[in-house]
Amino acid sequence: MKSTAILLTEFSREWHALDRSTRSELEARHLHPLVAKYADRLTVRFLNSLGFDARFSHMAIIEAADLKDYYFFIEELRDSRLLADGHLVINRIILGYEDGYPQFDEETAAKGAAA
Repeated sequence: MKSTAILLTEFSREWHALDRSTRSELEARHLHPLVAKYADRLTVRFLNSLGFDARFSHMAIIEAADLKDYYFFIEELRDSRLLADGHLVINRIILGYEDGYPQFDEETAAKGAAA
């Protein structure tokens, strides 16, 4: 069953004070390799939301067939310089299963028929 996590994040003032080339270099060094490492198991998209909601500035939408892969990705992200140095803060995580109730109905009906 595919799960989707939406991470509501914000970058620090110190991050925004860095020039764009420095920010790009930090992303290229610490974020892009991590996303590439999990590319065969996760779909990761990044969205800028600064102009639309004051509670967060960016979102990451992560889709995974196995929550273990998602969790391991998050652990490595936590260890990255972006989070460890306080540049990026994850404010909220919203998690959902795609078509969870139809799968529940199907599996519970199959178990009921087998009993």
